[in-house]
Amino acid sequence: MIYRIILVFLLSINLLKYSSAQTDSTQLKNTEEKKRFSERMESFKTNKPLQASLLSLAVPGGGQVYNKQYWKLPIFYGALGSIAFTFDIFNKKYQKYKDGLIEHQNYIAALGTDSAFFPVLFPPETEENLLTVSKDKFRRNRDLSGLIFLAVYALNIIDATVYAHLSDFDVSDDLSIKFSPEIMPLYAVKNKNTVGLCITLKF
Repeated sequence: MIYRIILVFLLSINLLKYSSAQTDSTQLKNTEEKKRFSERMESFKTNKPLQASLLSLAVPGGGQVYNKQYWKLPIFYGALGSIAFTFDIFNKKYQKYKDGLIEHQNYIAALGTDSAFFPVLFPPETEENLLTVSKDKFRRNRDLSGLIFLAVYALNIIDATVYAHLSDFDVSDDLSIKFSPEIMPLYAVKNKNTVGLCITLKF
């Protein structure tokens, strides 16, 4: 009987040790994960180009505000607003000519039948070829406006990223040049020296 009690006691101690060791390893893992997360956050905080890029990606001009280049905001917003306005105009024209072409085709098909109607968007004598050409032209212009909008948006991100990269470089005008005499050995003649001019450029 006493052997059983001792055996149960020893097993209980081993189980307690195992559970405490498992708890310690879990806590250690959590501590290491927290440390890695903290290091990543610190790296992100000190990575100015990355922050500027993400801000410009989220909001046009966000990176420029982060870089304190507020004067660029009217340029980017003016360009993006103008392109968006142009895109909307071309898109409306495209939709109008597309609907007019469909209406004209239906009108031609309905001539001489009981379902004949009078076109609303364009006069009946309008040529189908003219509607097709105009529709394709406004579609191309709309698509081109969209591509230009994306290009300016990308330029906004690139500009913020590049400036954030260059902001840490020393671009001051502290340039100086110094002239001083110096005695230099003559390697062709043993134990002979000559006087020269040393030019030191600091930048």
